[in-house]
Amino acid sequence: MKKQRRHLSGWGNFRPGWCDVVTPQSRDELRSAILQNTPSTWISRGLGRSYGDSAVNSGGLVIDHTTQSALIHIDSERHTVRVQAGMSLGTLIDHILPNSLFLPVSPGTKFVTVGGAVAADIHGKNHHRDGSFGSHVEELSLLLPSGEIVTCGPSRNSKLYYATIGGMGLTGAILDVTIRCLPVESAHIRVESYRTGCLEETLELLNQTADTHRYSVSWIDALSSGKELGRGWVLAGEHAGSRDLSTSLQAEPFHLPTRPIKSVPFHFPGWVLNRWSCGLFNERVYRRGIVSGNVVDIDSFFYPLDRVHHWNRIYGRAGFIQYQALFPFESSAIAIKNMLELLHDSGQAAFFAGIKSAGPASGGWLSFLSPGFTIGLDLPYRKGLDSLIEKWDHFVIEAGGRVYLAKDSLLSADSFRRMYPRWQELMELRQELDPNGVISSNQSRRLGLDG
Repeated sequence: MKKQRRHLSGWGNFRPGWCDVVTPQSRDELRSAILQNTPSTWISRGLGRSYGDSAVNSGGLVIDHTTQSALIHIDSERHTVRVQAGMSLGTLIDHILPNSLFLPVSPGTKFVTVGGAVAADIHGKNHHRDGSFGSHVEELSLLLPSGEIVTCGPSRNSKLYYATIGGMGLTGAILDVTIRCLPVESAHIRVESYRTGCLEETLELLNQTADTHRYSVSWIDALSSGKELGRGWVLAGEHAGSRDLSTSLQAEPFHLPTRPIKSVPFHFPGWVLNRWSCGLFNERVYRRGIVSGNVVDIDSFFYPLDRVHHWNRIYGRAGFIQYQALFPFESSAIAIKNMLELLHDSGQAAFFAGIKSAGPASGGWLSFLSPGFTIGLDLPYRKGLDSLIEKWDHFVIEAGGRVYLAKDSLLSADSFRRMYPRWQELMELRQELDPNGVISSNQSRRLGLDG
């Protein structure tokens, strides 16, 4: 296999690094790439949609898994599917939707590999009811640094399984995954929209819709202040049945409309996104709403940004940070209020912000969510942002919360250890599986996870 020298970053385009990249065409080639690379370091990479540096290994090897993307088996009776880990969620949807199945958990983009979804233990708008992606993984195969292939699941090699779910690729290379899917009657979602006037209303409506709907999420105007702090929209959704569809849709309930794909051709100048332009955008969204219509297709509900390729370029060459934090219910309101007030006082701009309610944890040692509220914000990288995020980290720790590792770019090792108390168990297991420390990423080194 030929190595390519590439300048890689996460989706945030923040602090890229030069890496040697190989793209194995088979399982044997993948094993050879790992064994022949020892003692140098390596990390797995899918479609590069983690926002930070978890799939970047500056000066080392990055293994591109996207060619390992075959469908292995669909069991329509058990509602399960087994696929190679390099398959994208979009391709998986193409396979299972005609079988009246949908993803059990879906993030905001379908340009994520199945292996990446497991490694980051992704979540969606239904975490309050269905948990994260790892909660629906029945079994997975893992290639260890030794070259051994191990199958693990909740009741088989469970220690390795729970270290891998949400483990950011630090236990081995995920080869294939068996997933429990969700039976559906159509490719559409029945949606209800509610405009809120302040943070208290937003959180209250999220609580209410979480009790009554499978999907619940909010968009908030992060630059609002005073009595309007945290104003926004709450969307609640359920999978549409045949009786919810128009006559034309009933004829083809799983048909998805084809829409033109736009693309951002270059990085915007750094000055384009500022408090004035972001404030103007937020005001427009607040006045016009998020979703148009009471019944929308799954692409419109889950993946609106997928219609714009390279949308991350609007943040400029310096990139952006997506900061996502979880707070337990009892501390959520004051902690989120403090975060938003500090953002307003800092002069930083937030182009996007959203709040969701969260439910049961998956059991993954480094998994992100547990019961509470999670807030995510997209911020162009500017001078002073590091200081703001350090203060946010302090709020998160004091409130008993944590930062999502799949979106982390700046977390310190000390803060990480205070947020994720099972880090030491992962370190001990890694020492056992990878005594030479060959699995490594920029993030794992930053967080002190490489021993």
